[in-house]
Parts: sequence; structure tokens; C-alpha cells
Amino acid sequence: MDAGPPTDAPLDVSRLAKAEFHLHLEATLSWEVARRFNGCAAATAPWLSAADPFPTFKEFTAPWHAYLLPALRQPGVYAQWLAAAARWLASVGVRYAEVNTSGSLIEKLGLPVRETLQSVCRELDRARAETGVTLRLFAAVRRDTSPELNAQWVERWLEYAAGHLTGLDLHGYELDGPTAVQKPSFDIGRAAGLRLRAHAGEHGTARDVAEAIDVLGVSSINHGTRAADDPGLLRELAARRIVLHLCPTSNVLLHVVPSYREFPLRRFLEAGVPVTLNSDDPVIFGTDLNREFREMGAHLGLTQAEARGLLRTGWACAVVDEETRRARLAEL
Repeated sequence: MDAGPPTDAPLDVSRLAKAEFHLHLEATLSWEVARRFNGCAAATAPWLSAADPFPTFKEFTAPWHAYLLPALRQPGVYAQWLAAAARWLASVGVRYAEVNTSGSLIEKLGLPVRETLQSVCRELDRARAETGVTLRLFAAVRRDTSPELNAQWVERWLEYAAGHLTGLDLHGYELDGPTAVQKPSFDIGRAAGLRLRAHAGEHGTARDVAEAIDVLGVSSINHGTRAADDPGLLRELAARRIVLHLCPTSNVLLHVVPSYREFPLRRFLEAGVPVTLNSDDPVIFGTDLNREFREMGAHLGLTQAEARGLLRTGWACAVVDEETRRARLAEL
């Protein structure tokens, strides 16, 4: 089902300082910005003109291969892309963002991994100074990759991005591989003091969410939508304060839920589960964090007070100094 155009609902968080946690670096741009890199003349993202742009997961990957990844193959573009992402995030009021990327993807693009990651790390520091946006870097642990190779990639990340790597994130279509087998990578990350997260409960089930928590030891979940189907898991998420980084527009366009009205945000809030709203792949889905809040206001009646509560949840778990955290929470 098409998510439809942005609504004119009154819920507006555009002037509030926001933290975002579920972003893929390669898609953290608007189309207007992305087309400066890919040279496409189209004024709007071509795939979003379809009534149902992503009938299957295969169609979701097509814009990546056609419009995003070819531009990133050019030497030096990854760091420029990150700088552009920081400026775009600042323009929509995001002041803190956790972005994830994949070392194996960089390698597949034919780029030197060490040099590319180190240039990205340097840009993280510059971006904060120039835009006021604090960016934290998460490394992908891929479901479609063997546990042994993923563990090797984590070791490489710890070497190449020393001092800049914040965490690990289990990536990929849930049907591509089981969760538990990737435990070795997360054991390495835990020993190194990294934050641990997993994409789970999107195309899979509530059991995938539980397995990520119990076996991998993650403290937050990207998506987690299917957890709403399991009352016992909801109680556990609330009791253990496991944060779900929800992505409404992504879930609607990828048919995880039929519509915004059926997105389970209310079930999570009523169960006391800590959640944040996020845009996932902004250029792919034609969204940003302000729109995610507008849609929840329009379709689920999210109030301004509730929106501020979600933003407080985000700032409470952001990797920032306590002075910054207190200041952002006081603003809300």
C-alpha cells in the first residue's frame, strides 16, 4: 500500500531538537540532495511515483542499485556523502543521529575499506563542528554473511574506525539468515564496549526480537514491529527498557503493516515500551523525521505532549555528554 503524501496534520516537531537512531548512511539524504551526486535529472524520486513502489523486497533494493550505489563508487564520495547527510539532518532539526553502514558493501563497491572508513571517521568530527549534528557510527553485521566472516569484519572495524565506532547492528532481510548464529560478532562487540542493536521483528516475527535480546544481548531493536503481537514480549521490553526504534513510513511502504492507522505505536505506548520514531532510509521512502511525527499525529492521534515524550526517550539513550543530555531534555 502506498504511504501517500505527507499530511497537513497539526503535529509539528520541526523546531524541536531531535535525535534519530535508525538510519542507513547511504540513504540518509533527500532526493534533492542525492541527485547532486547521481546526476539524475528527475525532480522527484522516480520510483515513488508508483502507487505501490515496493510490492516485494526486491523492488526496495532496486533504487539502491540504480541511483545510490553507483554514485558511491567514486573515490572520496563516501565522506562527501556523510557531510551532505549531516547538513540535511540539520535542516530538518535532527541534532543527533546514529547512522549505520557496511564494510562489506564498501568493499563490493570496489573502494579501499580502510581508507574509506577512516575518511568517514574524519568527516564525523568535521560534521559536528560545521553543522552541530553529532553523528555516531554503527557497523553492520549482515544476516546474509557467515558468522566467521562477520566476526572478521567486526575486528577490521575496530581497527579501522578506532575511537569512532559506537556500535554494531544486525542487518538484512530476516528470512536471509537466523539471528542466533551471529552471536560471535556481538560477543566481540560487547567485549570492546560497543552498543549492540539488531534489525528484528520487521519481516520476521516477535520471536526474532526475543532472540536478538536473549542471544545477541542487544539493548535496542531497529523496527521491532512484530513485538506488538506478543503480550509477554511487550511486558519484557517494558520491564527491561529495551528501546524499539520504529519506522512507520518504511513499514507501510514495505507492507510490514497495511497502513499508518494499523501501525502499532499505540500498543507499544500503552504497554510502557520505550520507543523512538525514525526515518530508516529517507531518500528511498521520501520521508524525514518531521514527517514520521506528522503521520502519527494524523493517523494515530499522537499529541504534542506524547511527541515530546518520544523525543525525551531518544535523548535519554543518545551517546552524548550529560550536560548536553540535560540541556536537550530541559528543552522538551
